[in-house]
Amino acid sequence: MSAVRVVPALPDDASAIAELECRPENVPYVRGHPAAEHRARMDDPTVRYLRIEDSAGAFIGFGLVTELGGTDRSARLLRIVMDAPGRGLGRLAMNAICTLVFDTWGIERFWLDVFEDNARAHHLYQSLGFRATGHTHHPSHPRGDGGTAPLMRMELWAREHRSI
Repeated sequence: MSAVRVVPALPDDASAIAELECRPENVPYVRGHPAAEHRARMDDPTVRYLRIEDSAGAFIGFGLVTELGGTDRSARLLRIVMDAPGRGLGRLAMNAICTLVFDTWGIERFWLDVFEDNARAHHLYQSLGFRATGHTHHPSHPRGDGGTAPLMRMELWAREHRSI
């Protein structure tokens, strides 16, 4: 398994981000946005776009962390999308993102919502220590594939991440 690196995304990455999230295989799980919207959102101080690179520095995915800067010291993983899932690089990227969130940014609680029917994502998040909170809700917008699965809230606390 090769290494990954997580670095801040730049406005020049917005086109690759938009293309990746709009791929047909990602439509059931990710709502796509145009590159211009991503570029504009990169200026929001409560948002961090993260470029995921392989060991050669090539773009292989992105992460989007939101809701930063609150007094509760929490952050939300809005999405992580990999160019070629199934190679274990998403796991490495999530480990790197968690380390960044907890150890560099000083976040105490990292949370996300995941579609209940996304078994691959559930397995990954649980293996990294994320636990379901018991809260589920329906998405505010319909899924691109017409699916109706509810979203499950999962969270990971800094102390749990450090003990893994």
